Amino acid sequence: MRKLLVLFLLGLLPLAQAEAKQIKAMFDYNIFYLPGQGPYLETYFNISAPYLKYIEVQDGIQANVQITLILKQGEKIIDFKKYEVASPIVKDSVLEDLYDIQRFMAQPGEYELEIELLDINRKQSKPVVAFQSISIPDYAVGGISDISLIEFANKSENKEDPFYRNGYQLIPYLSSYYGNEMDRIIFYFEGYELTKKLTEGSPYVIQCYIEDFTSKKALPKLMKVKRQTVGSTMVHLNTFDIDGLPTGDYNLVVQIIGETGDTIFDKRHYFERYKKSDQIIDYVEIENLHQFDISGDSIAYYVESLTPICGRAEQGNIFQLVKEGDTTKLKKFMAYFWNKTDAFDPVRAWLAYKDQVDIVETYYGTQIKRGFQADRGRVYLQYGAPSSIMERPNEPSSYPYEIWQYDKIQNQSNKQFIFYNRDLVTNEYTLLHSDMIGELQNYRWRHDLMQRNSPSSNFDDPADGVLDHWGGNANDYYYLNGNRRW
Repeated sequence: MRKLLVLFLLGLLPLAQAEAKQIKAMFDYNIFYLPGQGPYLETYFNISAPYLKYIEVQDGIQANVQITLILKQGEKIIDFKKYEVASPIVKDSVLEDLYDIQRFMAQPGEYELEIELLDINRKQSKPVVAFQSISIPDYAVGGISDISLIEFANKSENKEDPFYRNGYQLIPYLSSYYGNEMDRIIFYFEGYELTKKLTEGSPYVIQCYIEDFTSKKALPKLMKVKRQTVGSTMVHLNTFDIDGLPTGDYNLVVQIIGETGDTIFDKRHYFERYKKSDQIIDYVEIENLHQFDISGDSIAYYVESLTPICGRAEQGNIFQLVKEGDTTKLKKFMAYFWNKTDAFDPVRAWLAYKDQVDIVETYYGTQIKRGFQADRGRVYLQYGAPSSIMERPNEPSSYPYEIWQYDKIQNQSNKQFIFYNRDLVTNEYTLLHSDMIGELQNYRWRHDLMQRNSPSSNFDDPADGVLDHWGGNANDYYYLNGNRRW
């Protein structure tokens, strides 16, 4: 599976000026390969213009951003780039986002990319900082590059353009979200060293299709095949019409298939599709509704309880349907969702999930939140019951807290979640920190947990203000299973 993190919002650290806007940027990267030279990392930024400070220059106004990229292996710096990106000079209020692309040659292995963005025109501001783990494969043995999602593809002969690639200017699409107004997905990828698996001059097939993320079932109307002959580096630019694709989580799949029918190489790229709810529920026939015999009073509750296990696009449709309150539409959505999730026995899958919803309602519901809306309930439904729970309701100097340990979540091992109760009255425990990819990661969790008597002076020090005190065991409990210490 492709890298898990494909975009994030930079702006995690406060700027020195309280009134200043933080930089807002989208980031993505892909790994490609140059035969005879090796793999290389390609990084992309889309920096939002309205969040930058523009100053007067000759012929108009302009924004300037300083970007620092540091590629590391452990503590060793492999490569380093520090440069400025200037916006187009504009004379009116129409601002254009800033795009940037950089390339790093790097040998196969595990890396960390440190990213800093600084708005040069905003005086006394601090850079915003983020980190990205990167794994670079060994393409010398053959393989397919990362799948690059494309926003615009224009024929071009300008090889000096940093976005030029094989006869096209390819502007990357730095998101995995395709909204209701988007009707196509454009993508690009390359194949390398095919002769390591196939005979020079022999035929092979490039097959591209879209599959349901959960069931891995291919959608037959969204499949394309192209025949090729093994030669030099293979390049492929293609598009799918997704106007009729309903809301859901999907994979874009690309494969190289040999003449014997065996899949030689393949690659997947996750994306999320949103279509308005009326367009979704039209896919469900009315006769299927008897499978989900839920009373009118409960159907909205149980439809909303699906939010922990769906993507944000489906969550949007759920909230819309619950707000409308149409019982028939809610039942149709319930039938659609569970038939999509488990086509073999959707009712069994639904009843098993309902049992879990009832459990979290009993244990994690509060006066103002249903069980599935609470952080502990959401984590329980999304990842299942934890392997163990450490409860500390009365530890001196700390808010009441719980540490949930998961021995295995999906393809990740030894993950933990820390929840804490700041009001000391209700049953509401908020997620404070987790080392699970995609979850809240708060490097100052110890300070926040002990905030009642912890002074603070240095925001950049994760241990700042954390005082040793009698009975304080959160640090020991969290690192009991070998988690990294700060």
